[in-house]
Amino acid sequence: MNTSIDIVSVTRNDLDGIKRTLASARSVRVAAAKCGVTMRQFVVDGSGPEISKDVRRCVEGEPGDVSYHHLPPNGISAAFNFGIRQSQADWIWILNGGDEVVPDPPIATLFEIPTRTASEVIIFSGTGPGGRVHTRPLAMLWPPVYCWIMHNATLVRRDLMNEFGGYREDYKIAMDAELWIRVFGYYKQADVIDIPLIHFEGGGVSDDVLGRAPESKRMLWDNKRLLYSRLFDYPKICWEAWRTYCRNEKALRKRERSK
Repeated sequence: MNTSIDIVSVTRNDLDGIKRTLASARSVRVAAAKCGVTMRQFVVDGSGPEISKDVRRCVEGEPGDVSYHHLPPNGISAAFNFGIRQSQADWIWILNGGDEVVPDPPIATLFEIPTRTASEVIIFSGTGPGGRVHTRPLAMLWPPVYCWIMHNATLVRRDLMNEFGGYREDYKIAMDAELWIRVFGYYKQADVIDIPLIHFEGGGVSDDVLGRAPESKRMLWDNKRLLYSRLFDYPKICWEAWRTYCRNEKALRKRERSK
């Protein structure tokens, strides 16, 4: 298998969370080495001085290609983009501190699909406190006006991230949903695989419906032209298809009468 995947893990003042993330990803990194897949993991840490020392020691004790990077707190979007800029891999996987790879990850699928697909996004599913969390079908990828795509269970081509400029750093909560609006608004292809890749506990800032409302509203406004243009695309396509089939039907009847 000839591909490369870089994991970006952002953490801040959560030593236990990043420990769990690193431990859960360990089996994937080990399997990658055996399968000929180049995999690195970047830990981007915005913790205070005392906790950052412990995070660094934790990272340095991990097997495989895991590197530590300290970044003064400037928002999670900035930390994401910093990690993305460190990467030279084919694919980026955002797996934050506190997120965990499932105990029995789909290793063969995770490593094979990126080598064979022509898509630019690969979306897996996950499990949460309530059990299995399904992905939505491909037909419902647009419009992603609710952030239902689990970015921590998603692989994105690095070239695509660079094309769209990564995450908008003026967003603090809804940065992933805003990115998906742009990505899928320009009809980028995705593979949707309803196999759990990650487990999340929930309870984070993104679960605060009221807290994220202002940014969620803003992401729609910021992308209003794109949303409106695509909103009218589909009825137009359906109308054009109806007219075409009506004309063809009339032509068919005329041909049959002329026989």
